[in-house]
Amino acid sequence: MKKLFITTASILALSTSGAYAQMVQTSDIDQDGAGNIAAVDQTSGQEGLSVIDQDGDDNLANVTQSEDPVGSNSFNTAANSSSITQEGNNGEVFVVQENSDAGASTNTATVEQNSDNANVTGNDGNADGNFASNYASIAQGNAGAAPATGVGNTASISQGTLGGAAVSGNEAFVTQDGNGNSSANFQTGNNDFLSVVTTGDGNTADNSQADGENNYVAVVQNGSDNTSMTDQTGDLNIANVAQDGSEHLSDVLQNGLLNVANVNQDGVNNDSDIDQETGSFAAGTLANVTQSGSDNESDVTQLATGNPSGLVGADVVQSGTDETSTVNQSATGDVSGILGASVNQSGADNTSLVTQNASNALSGVFEADVTQAGTSGSATIDQSSDTAVDFTLSATINQISGDQNTASIVQSDDDNTATTTQIGNGNTSSTTQDSGLLVPTFLGTLEFGESGGNTATVNQDGDDNESTVNQGLTGNVAFVDQIGVDNYSLVNQLSNDSTADVNQNGTDGSSTVTQNGDNQFAMLTQGGFDNLSEITQDGDGNDAWVTQTQSDNESYITQDGDGNDAIHDQTVTSGNIATTMQMGSGNMATVNQ
Repeated sequence: MKKLFITTASILALSTSGAYAQMVQTSDIDQDGAGNIAAVDQTSGQEGLSVIDQDGDDNLANVTQSEDPVGSNSFNTAANSSSITQEGNNGEVFVVQENSDAGASTNTATVEQNSDNANVTGNDGNADGNFASNYASIAQGNAGAAPATGVGNTASISQGTLGGAAVSGNEAFVTQDGNGNSSANFQTGNNDFLSVVTTGDGNTADNSQADGENNYVAVVQNGSDNTSMTDQTGDLNIANVAQDGSEHLSDVLQNGLLNVANVNQDGVNNDSDIDQETGSFAAGTLANVTQSGSDNESDVTQLATGNPSGLVGADVVQSGTDETSTVNQSATGDVSGILGASVNQSGADNTSLVTQNASNALSGVFEADVTQAGTSGSATIDQSSDTAVDFTLSATINQISGDQNTASIVQSDDDNTATTTQIGNGNTSSTTQDSGLLVPTFLGTLEFGESGGNTATVNQDGDDNESTVNQGLTGNVAFVDQIGVDNYSLVNQLSNDSTADVNQNGTDGSSTVTQNGDNQFAMLTQGGFDNLSEITQDGDGNDAWVTQTQSDNESYITQDGDGNDAIHDQTVTSGNIATTMQMGSGNMATVNQ
């Protein structure tokens, strides 16, 4: 039989101070046993104080407090205060606090639930098959219309275990409506769920879930000066944070098998930090960040240590101005999976940095994609592996509008692919493949580390463009297309089976192609005046083609070694210079002016 204890005001204290009357409602309930119900209703006076202590299983505590003062707003204590402690399994707590006075003091609610599951361990063979499942709910806010504000609410929920393995199925829910809200929550156990909803100014929500599995946290904040911090340790953690207002801060720390964090921030001065780590037998980890406004910053750090590491993915979308995105992905297990990063920035003054690295791992796949639509964007992708096995590296940077854009791609492994597209003014693109690469000198000594089937493609359309491509050994292909003013392209390949194709269409274009090694082919097309082209090939079966369609152009071809062909094609007769130097077997040179 359930024991029911209902009170509207256990103790009614009426006191006066000066010209003001002050009425305090105080309730103190202590229950020992199972199936107890404590219901407290403090809605008829001022300053409700409630304390409930329940020891046993299947207990229920329900507290309703409303502060509707008449006269003075100067209180000695908080408008409403509720403290509930439950020791046992399957406890339920409901707390509702309302304050319709704009000048009232803080509402405070504290809930602590501890499950002693020495005899109840969930689905491990107990006859009753019970779960040690606690539930807690706190709602704080204002009941009236303006000027009611519900100032300075504080809520805290603690759920945990005593004397035994962690329990399963804990739940906690906190709702706050007003100004200066603060929420601190802690859960320990299996299948934990925690949700915090705050509306108002200066909201803060702190969530921590530890030593459990299937944990889930959802935080929604609407207002200004919001701060949300989530710390999860355990298995299969999921955290969703949505903030709407200004000066938001979100910090999510996860360590488990399948971590998923979603952060949505809207406004100015948004800051999101996600730190994720997966261990053995992990399926992977995912992070999604969406920010809209100005002065946004997103930092995603992902570490996969499992065997295999699974899928490690990060997706960052930023729209506005003065945005910074940093994605750092690492795989350190014996078997690596897929590292994928996607960054999309629209606006002005955007900066993106993506770093992907694998060590002590077997083969895997790296994919990084950065898209910047706006002005003054800067993007860098750095992909590398510290292993002796092959990785597939793919990096793409798209800067489709704006001025003063800068793009840089660095790759170090076999089977690399790099693509850069720039449209705008003052663009600069630099692509380097192979960690041991040194820029070659004219017919000098080259030093490269191991490399593979590298591919680099650069497209630039605009003013003051500059492109640099450096590739290491085996099967390299570099294509550079520049259209605009003051273009410059430099391609260095220490190749086997290399191909370099450079097309420049504009004024003051200058291009240098240097290939050293087997089966090289270089074709250069320039459209404009006063262009300068240099091709240097040293090795087997080289071919070089140069086409210049305007006047006052210069072309130099130097080939040293086996079966070389060189052709200059200058279609305008005035002021063009062609120089060919070939040393070695089977050379042929053709000049058309």
